[in-house]
Amino acid sequence: MMHDVLTETVRIGTGIPDAQPRPGQTALLKDVEEAIRTSGHTIGVAPTGVGKALDINTPIPTPSGWTRMGDLQDGDQVFAEDGRVTTVVKAHPFQYDRPCFDIVFSDGSRITADEEHLWSVSTRAMRARAVEAIRTQIRFDSAGYYEKLLKLEAVRESISETGHTMTSGDAGLLLKGLADPTTVNKARKDLGHPPLRRGERFDLRPVLDEMIRIRRSRSTMTNEVASSNVVLSTGQMIGQLKGQGDALNFAVDLAQALDLPRREDLELPPYVLGAWLGDGNSNNSYITSENDEIPAFIRQEGLEVEKLGSKYLYAIKSGGKGLTSVLEAMQLRFNKHVPGNYLRASVAQRLELLQGLMDTDGTVRPDGRCEIAICNEKLATGIYELVCSLGIKATYKQGPAAITEADPDRPGSTRRRTVGTRYRIGFITALPVFRLPRKAALLPTVTRTTQSRRYIVAIEPVESRPVRCILVDSPSHLFLAGEAMIPTHNTFSLLAPAMVAAAKYGQRSIISTESLALLSQILHKDAPVAAAACEKVTGTKPKVAVLKGFSNYVCGQSARDAAETLTDTVGQRPSLPSLRSKVKRLANRRDLFLDGRPFDPVAGVPLLLWALSLPADQPGDKQSYAGVTTPELWDAVSVGPSECIGDTCPIFDLCKPRAARAKAAEADIVVTNHSMLAVQAAKGVPVIVGNKTLGEFHIIMIDEAHALPANVRSAGASEVSSAAVMSLTRSIARTLDESEPAVGRLIKEGNALAIELEDELAEMARYTKAGEVCKIKEDADPVETCGDILIGWARSVKNALEGVAKSKNIQARLKAKRLSGRLDAFIGAVGQVKLHRIGTARWIEQKTPPANAKVQTPYWCANASPVNISKLLQANLWTAPVMPDEEDEMVQAMKEAGEPVEEEGETYPMTVIAVSATLPSRFGYQIGLTAENAAYPSPFDKAYDDSLLYIPKLTPAEIPEMFPGWRPGTKGKFNGALHQAWATRKNVELVEANAGSALILSANSAAGKAYAAALRRAAKGRWNVYSQWDGLSTQQLTNLWRDDVKSVLVGTKSFMTGVDAKGRTCSLVTIDRIPRAAGNPVDDARVEAIMDALQIGKWAADTYVYVSDAALLLEQALGRLIRSVSDFGMAAILDPRMLKTGPVSYPEATRKVYKDAASRFSKVTTSQAAAEEYLHRISAEAFALAS
Repeated sequence: MMHDVLTETVRIGTGIPDAQPRPGQTALLKDVEEAIRTSGHTIGVAPTGVGKALDINTPIPTPSGWTRMGDLQDGDQVFAEDGRVTTVVKAHPFQYDRPCFDIVFSDGSRITADEEHLWSVSTRAMRARAVEAIRTQIRFDSAGYYEKLLKLEAVRESISETGHTMTSGDAGLLLKGLADPTTVNKARKDLGHPPLRRGERFDLRPVLDEMIRIRRSRSTMTNEVASSNVVLSTGQMIGQLKGQGDALNFAVDLAQALDLPRREDLELPPYVLGAWLGDGNSNNSYITSENDEIPAFIRQEGLEVEKLGSKYLYAIKSGGKGLTSVLEAMQLRFNKHVPGNYLRASVAQRLELLQGLMDTDGTVRPDGRCEIAICNEKLATGIYELVCSLGIKATYKQGPAAITEADPDRPGSTRRRTVGTRYRIGFITALPVFRLPRKAALLPTVTRTTQSRRYIVAIEPVESRPVRCILVDSPSHLFLAGEAMIPTHNTFSLLAPAMVAAAKYGQRSIISTESLALLSQILHKDAPVAAAACEKVTGTKPKVAVLKGFSNYVCGQSARDAAETLTDTVGQRPSLPSLRSKVKRLANRRDLFLDGRPFDPVAGVPLLLWALSLPADQPGDKQSYAGVTTPELWDAVSVGPSECIGDTCPIFDLCKPRAARAKAAEADIVVTNHSMLAVQAAKGVPVIVGNKTLGEFHIIMIDEAHALPANVRSAGASEVSSAAVMSLTRSIARTLDESEPAVGRLIKEGNALAIELEDELAEMARYTKAGEVCKIKEDADPVETCGDILIGWARSVKNALEGVAKSKNIQARLKAKRLSGRLDAFIGAVGQVKLHRIGTARWIEQKTPPANAKVQTPYWCANASPVNISKLLQANLWTAPVMPDEEDEMVQAMKEAGEPVEEEGETYPMTVIAVSATLPSRFGYQIGLTAENAAYPSPFDKAYDDSLLYIPKLTPAEIPEMFPGWRPGTKGKFNGALHQAWATRKNVELVEANAGSALILSANSAAGKAYAAALRRAAKGRWNVYSQWDGLSTQQLTNLWRDDVKSVLVGTKSFMTGVDAKGRTCSLVTIDRIPRAAGNPVDDARVEAIMDALQIGKWAADTYVYVSDAALLLEQALGRLIRSVSDFGMAAILDPRMLKTGPVSYPEATRKVYKDAASRFSKVTTSQAAAEEYLHRISAEAFALAS
């Protein structure tokens, strides 16, 4: 059954009726199914899929202008179909040799996409049904019709048990005024019942059910609105472009206007610029107008307009001076075009610009069709973009521009002479695109629905070209593409196993992913597809809900308290409309403080207004807020679970976190992120598993599982410092009355303890060099003198807060709860850094305050972090407590009597499924699972088979260079400086053989700089060499390298992950040596924990930590070579210790781990000549192809 649901999910998601899962997906599914059946564990190194892609040269609109599909990167911003800005979550690698097509639209625009690209379209049949639904709604959505439906349901309810058999006459009396005998008889006939004999009795219940069903189906008041669009692939639409009567079948909805903020950097008012572009002199600020109407509009914009001697000529001025210098600065003089900043201004500003253009150069016909004709192609292109950016469907045509003149060959006659090219932009809209009354009067008040969509008129096969897909974080996952800004679709992930577990076994699942963006993708895009597939196969549609951290949601009371504090209305309890009005007036204030910190009104006021205006049915989570916020601002409108005052809150019924948890409690599948699981694992708090509100779960599915360990260590980390103590004392002053002697004494004690703590930590770290950390010895206590005093002080502050916690002042109670929670965390942190525990790292380091802090003095900080997370995960996540059966009669009786219900104390094992693209060896041991890593088929296997791995074997001449004085039979000593000189020469030789096009990765900065310098000297201008030390950001460097096919990029460990480039650009990857991390407290503690658990020596335990981590990073670095199914090239590991022979090699166990990281390459060489020959061949083939 799982395979059936998986197959149906793939087919619905891709829109391809006969689509099949990939082999890797099928293999993974079998293991998942077995894990669910046995409550076991599965760890999968999951294959990467093939996306639905567009031509890399497709223009993509962005908030700052235009870019190519091929230039988009993770984190870039594009536009969703609703015109809002959305972020690129993932820009996938280029794909080659895909079947490609031109999709041609009714307005003349076209987009090149591959065969599997997904489109959100409506069909002719769907549009016809929508029209019919409107007609039906007019007839059947009256209040009277709906009232009759409710009465019929009431009658059905009243006869549900008794009195349901009757004669037709009795039925007529019972249903009088609700249904006539004809309706009843028709319902019986539809059910297949035979005609009644006189006086014969029949069961009215199924008849009423059928009558109610028909009425409910007709009324949209009782139905969910059916989807107006369907997702289809390019290939699926081929052959179905025309419907009955040759009518166009498929249509794509028009994008809404680009939603951008108002710009304050526009040099001229938009209407004025539009008028000048339309009828202005390109040499100066003169404008031609047949009357004073347009000059009057320009004067309304705050500029001066002077009538000149010529009949129709006017001069636009500002302060008595012309605007020629302004036009010159805008690069518009003799170069008319629409500037980019105007094309990315607000909707209102762009509309004003279009009004200026249309008033001067535009026309409108009696049927409402508008047109503007221009002989300047650059200006016409800008106008077309401007019109499309306002959500208007436009056509762009060109033809000869001709003038009428006297015919010299026929005196007295005229002729038409072509003088250039005319570009015509035509459209129909109800927007006020004119200010001139005579033109505006001809605009339609409404437009036909055909103006809200583009029709697909042709799908034409074209020569294959590089394509790619992107994933965006908008709810619909649509983004705008092409110059006409056409919405296009993204791919989905798989949820079939969790759906079947819910439908078939009644088991509830938790699905966790690394980021909130991926969480949103699963919830809004993937889950509905998988749920629909599950319903089709099993008849059951599981429910899915999202669960984020408590503080991810708005707290209405916190938002109100913050607003009252900022508006000085604390205690006055103004109404919400009044409070919002007062908040709006704060927008221009620059002297605002909240809880002792500066309050930024530019970002803070919109956030407060949003939080104070949230409807009850909106989630109110951080990700649904479209504005800009900061952690400090979000703190002002949210609370953590320990700070919430619960059901004593006056707006408890409107609590957003509570509402989210209520939905999650009803769901079969709860989607969350690693941070939530990490808090439960590290703190032992039942955030999800074992949470009484959420109920029992049976399965945890972890996507991007490689990131979970770091999340758990981060969640369990603790810090103790003087800065933390001083922050607590400031909060005491804001929460309690510092004029009271006891409170003043606590503040004074806190300040003194902060100084004492700083001195004690500084003494322990006195021999620590700058930039290093001081590892705390097993028998040492970094807070031996003041630790217990700090705990006692914190508990005294908590006691002082008890009175405030019972106050009627809601704001004071919230502050007290927040401070109490911070004090609990501080007490726990002191306890954690005091004592040595196996599996916990402890160290001291010097930190610098944040840039906005008033005091910039560095301070010492004691740290503790759990490293042996397997036991934490086993105890707190992989096993779950058995909860009392709420339906048990004894439990219900005890609750009714007010008796506490004792926990059963039993636990049960969770089914755990961990999946990621790359995982270290023995990952199961690291996270407390019994399964071993299982690798699945990947679509990239052939790409690795076509590539070559090179590990150089030292020649007899090179051995003394690397290991001076070495003799056969002895063991050499690795020298970093000598290796760097040798690796420098190797890099130059390999890059020379490949004619550039390389990524050079080094273990440290000194070596990387040497490689970059040598490569630049050797290049002699034939190719560019970019490096991490050029003063540019990683993103800028990667863009330069990616766009320059022959160029070379040099970087260190940070470039070993996340750096991608198309085929030829990255056809050579070199890694100078294994990227093993330097010793550090956290990893040393991990080694210690493994030594204790497995009773092994330090060197063996080191393999599970430092060696395993280095191997994972090596595998990711080698993976830079293969980023699509058509990539190939050579990867070189310039570390002779990887080979068994030679003066020195890694220990065999270590060497095996590193070899496994490179095992995807089936072809390996140790010969420099073979490596160079391979590179010469692929570079020559690339050159021939390019020629």
